[in-house]
Amino acid sequence: MVTLQQVKRIILIIKESQIKRSLDRRYLQQETGFTYDFWEAESGEVALHLCGNQVPDCIVLDYLLPDRDGLEFLDELKTLTGENFPPVIMLNERGNEAIALWYNSRLLSLVWQRLKMQS
Repeated sequence: MVTLQQVKRIILIIKESQIKRSLDRRYLQQETGFTYDFWEAESGEVALHLCGNQVPDCIVLDYLLPDRDGLEFLDELKTLTGENFPPVIMLNERGNEAIALWYNSRLLSLVWQRLKMQS
């Protein structure tokens, strides 16, 4: 029988900088209870292409990408994945309360939609 810890989870890290992607990957690999397969993308376009082939289990997303911002990426990802929208951790090196408020309202909306679909 395969346990939850034995299932390989896919984490997509989307950041322009290879160094920052490597740091995130090393940090996430410290969790010894699970096995991860890491995908990396330097732009939203590359990430959407990867998600079109297979939706990852989780996405670590930088807000500032070279070809779009993280919110635009999330809108495109929602269109691409529909109900299979994966959990996303969006990071922003520059603090911006407007972004945080907008994102939190969108996140609550997505959670509410999923709860309604399950009931």
